[in-house]
Amino acid sequence: MVGFTVLYLIIEVVLESEQVGRSFSPLSTAAAVFHIWMTAEEASVRWSVKLHFVAHASSAAIIGIRALCNGDYGDALRMLIYFIVFYPGLYKAVTRFRSSVRAHGNASAAKLAAVSFVAFWTAVVPVILYLAADSLGTTLLPPDGAPT
Repeated sequence: MVGFTVLYLIIEVVLESEQVGRSFSPLSTAAAVFHIWMTAEEASVRWSVKLHFVAHASSAAIIGIRALCNGDYGDALRMLIYFIVFYPGLYKAVTRFRSSVRAHGNASAAKLAAVSFVAFWTAVVPVILYLAADSLGTTLLPPDGAPT
């Protein structure tokens, strides 16, 4: 999970393809959320989980700075809102849900971790990979839409 987020950030920095970043950002977000829920059986959110979420959210800063340098102020503002409002709000909501589950005892926390694991690897990852591949495939077609 963390490895994918690091790979995503490297791709975001090295490639200037907006389509690649938008195709893989949902999987990086899902991995960061999944990482928080997988630690539900522990009393606190560890530093590595927080660092994973911050690393994922930093992609918005990378995209925003690139947009600002290119003079695309609308995209830069959108990424600033993601970085300041969306990602902190998502982190708070996910950790609050996790705390709520923990309040119901260790059995509930273990069930959350188990259900999260199954849902992430059997439903979320395949769907996101399929949609990302589908989105990337459309950018490879020539302008007239005819396959090469």
